[in-house]
Amino acid sequence: MTMCRYITVIVLSTVFVFISAADITIFYQILEEQEPPLYLGNVASSSDLASIATGDEFANMRYSFLKTVGTYFTINENNGALSTNSKLDRETICPFQKSCVLQLRIGASSGTFFQPINVNVTLKDVNDNKPEFSETSIVLNIPEDADINTTYPVIGAVDKDMADNNSLQTYELLPDSGTFGLKFDHSLSGNIEVSILLKQTVDREVLSRYQVYLVAKDGGTPQRSSMLTINISVTDINDNKPIFSRKQYDITVPEDISVPNKILNITAVDHDAGLNGEVEFTLISSPSSDAQTFFAIDKTTGQLSVIEHLSHTKGAPLSLIVQASDKGTPPKSSQVALTITVTDVNDNPPEININLLSSGSTARANENSPNGTVVAYIGVTDKDTGNNGIVSCSLRDDTFRLSKLSSSQTEYKVLVNKVLDREKDIEIVVTVDCQDSGNQPLKTTSSFIVQIIDENDNFPEFLKSFYNESMVESDHTGIFIAKVTASDKDEEENAQVRYYVEQGNADKFYADPSTGVIRTTVPFDREMQDVYTFQVLAVDGGQTKAFTSTATVELHILDENDETPRFNQTSYEFKIQENLQSKTFVGIVFATDNDIGDNGKIKYSIKSRNGAVPFHIDPSTGTIQTNGILNREYKNLYTFEVKAEDFGAPSLNSTVNVQVMVLDINDNSPQILYPVQGNGSIKVSHLTPANSVVTKVEAFDPDNGPNGSLSFSIRSRNDNNLFFIESNTGKIFLSHSIQSSEIKDYLLVVEVQDHGVTPRSNSTEIKIRIELTKTSASTEASIGQNVLIVITIVCVTIVLSLAIIVIIFLIRRVDNNKLMKDYPPPGKEEFQISETIHLNTNKKSILTKETNLPSGYNTNTLSSGDRKEIHESSSDPLPHEEEHHRMASIRLHQKLLNSYNKPLLYHPDDRRQIWSKRHGDDTHSDLSEDVTSDSGRGGSEENVHHHQMYPRSGIVI
Repeated sequence: MTMCRYITVIVLSTVFVFISAADITIFYQILEEQEPPLYLGNVASSSDLASIATGDEFANMRYSFLKTVGTYFTINENNGALSTNSKLDRETICPFQKSCVLQLRIGASSGTFFQPINVNVTLKDVNDNKPEFSETSIVLNIPEDADINTTYPVIGAVDKDMADNNSLQTYELLPDSGTFGLKFDHSLSGNIEVSILLKQTVDREVLSRYQVYLVAKDGGTPQRSSMLTINISVTDINDNKPIFSRKQYDITVPEDISVPNKILNITAVDHDAGLNGEVEFTLISSPSSDAQTFFAIDKTTGQLSVIEHLSHTKGAPLSLIVQASDKGTPPKSSQVALTITVTDVNDNPPEININLLSSGSTARANENSPNGTVVAYIGVTDKDTGNNGIVSCSLRDDTFRLSKLSSSQTEYKVLVNKVLDREKDIEIVVTVDCQDSGNQPLKTTSSFIVQIIDENDNFPEFLKSFYNESMVESDHTGIFIAKVTASDKDEEENAQVRYYVEQGNADKFYADPSTGVIRTTVPFDREMQDVYTFQVLAVDGGQTKAFTSTATVELHILDENDETPRFNQTSYEFKIQENLQSKTFVGIVFATDNDIGDNGKIKYSIKSRNGAVPFHIDPSTGTIQTNGILNREYKNLYTFEVKAEDFGAPSLNSTVNVQVMVLDINDNSPQILYPVQGNGSIKVSHLTPANSVVTKVEAFDPDNGPNGSLSFSIRSRNDNNLFFIESNTGKIFLSHSIQSSEIKDYLLVVEVQDHGVTPRSNSTEIKIRIELTKTSASTEASIGQNVLIVITIVCVTIVLSLAIIVIIFLIRRVDNNKLMKDYPPPGKEEFQISETIHLNTNKKSILTKETNLPSGYNTNTLSSGDRKEIHESSSDPLPHEEEHHRMASIRLHQKLLNSYNKPLLYHPDDRRQIWSKRHGDDTHSDLSEDVTSDSGRGGSEENVHHHQMYPRSGIVI
């Protein structure tokens, strides 16, 4: 079940509302062709949405098209007002439809509420179109024998308006002459079929054409109409026969009339049309007469001609009948009588005699002869008398003219009347016509030839005015360039052409005078000039005056690969920082080749004498980039060659030297050679004077310039400024004399820093022990005690030495057996040296040092003297032993200070390491007895490693 509700809005349209459970349908009616915007109605009000939606939903309702027709309508999304968006033409939207309904579908939504609304807009018609004929005019053919009341259909009109009153309603035929009327038939489809009705008979010969107008009218207000022009043609029937222009034809002809000859034109007309009006003529003679054999008539034109000589006819006039017939079916015909009278006449024509001024059968005249020049004489005679013997002559060509001789009426001179041009006419035929003055004048014709003699009045003409040629550059001469050709309209010597190159280019090109072949006389280099333009002269052979013409030759010099690529510099120097990423731009080399095309196209490549270089060059641009990361400390200068090679065949190339300097960056920290970890303490006597050198920090930096220049400073200390360091040398000095309270151990942290923009640094610890040194007075007081100690030690030492010798012998035998096991094979880097100082025969060794040798060091090369054992008592010494130990330490320290600059030399070839000393390897010096575990060089693995890498700065203490 549905509920229907109808609402009528009387503003601009009529509204009908149909509401169902699912959809709501609204009906609007509007007139077409109204200007927009035209308000149709409010969809919200018309559909009564307020009754099916809550108050909030209705207040927040939004309206939009779900389906629309073109862009004809617009809706206010907030209030649902529906309006037109453009002018609506019913005939465009609903052509030839009785009803025009536009169906829209609108969605009303608010939150979860949605209601579709169907809107049917009926577009009402207005009378805005008139009836239209498909054509503006037509042609209608009606035969002249057509019966009355015969009908002839014509096209009807169409009205786009479809409303009953606005559609086509009636037709009217204008003017109302009484000859034609209208007849209407209604088809089953409702259309009106219109026909022209013949109300009176028509006669084509009276009036062959009519023009009437068919007017179509609609029923609208105001009424609209249109008009069709109907051109009616009355078609012919054969109802007329031919009519001659005369009732009788009489003609007189002379007996000597020429054959064939037209003597009379007979005419007849037929008022019918087409074949019914076309007339053909024939001659008819009686069976006893032969007149028809002398004459003939053209059946189409009626032209009568003499076809046989009439001198053979005798007696009375000749009688003939001419019949004219049309081509209708059946044909109609008429006849007329023809009488021909043949008269006797004088038949002697004039006689012409031509006398030429030159010998031979032709007259001669120079071209450009002046007007009035005589070329021939003519004499004329006629055997007749009277007017029949009086003769006049004329020339058919006005190039020449006739002039009577003053002494005679029958003699003429032939004179030049126009300028003669041999190049236009080599010969001219002169025709003379002479005619007598008889009633039927006779004429005689005679001709002769005038030969035109050439004069040099024409310029030579080149076959081409411009020659575009090319040749490959060459260092040879006589190379063919082109062949020029010129012709001259004159003849003989005047037409003989010779060729020359213009004066300004005659030193480079030569033209053969006879053939026109052009060749080079000098070598040509395209790189110097690639285009030459010059003139070639053509001169004819005129004797009194020669004529000259010119042609232009443009010669393009083609390239040959004869130029070597040339760099724009004799050498290149580039600089680049180390450690930049691969493919970093280094520089550009540039070469040019004066050739063109492939001969001038260059590709670049790198040539290196000493193997590959870490650079790549772009073959096309010459841009050099790195192939990897450069390390200045590994190599700071690269030298190589770049080759520039063209693409010619064969190709040419050149090279240039390139130097790339690797610039330093501060990428290395200072390396400390001495002291290093494990060196032990530096021992200083408390008697050491101020400003004395205690030790020296050795370091180096592989960087260059400021990045490798070092400064030394004490970063951390616990010495109360007892020591100071020289910043540029690393030497550590005593700042003042040592006080008794300052006799103790000290720890200094020394920092070594380079001078880079962003400096890098390293540090090391230095342990310094201040030791008490006894004076000479105390030493003398204890001499007796010391002597006793020494005697005791010597005795004990002798006994122990014997025991040690035996032990050493046994140990060495064991060592020899275990040597291969204890020392690694080549490639291992570790060996052990024990140094022992015997200060107490009852004490064990307290010092063992392990030193890493260079890789590949052969331990078998060490002699027994190279391995030393030094023992130092770990118990408290006796007073004289302690004093002896301190003295030995002082002497050792002084010895070390004097020799710490000795370099360490490493020889990889003989796999040995040599400590260079002032007096050689002294194993029995005072140092061998006085060195403690805290003194000496402290040959750590790190020191050895540095001396291997940097022998230039090796230091031994």
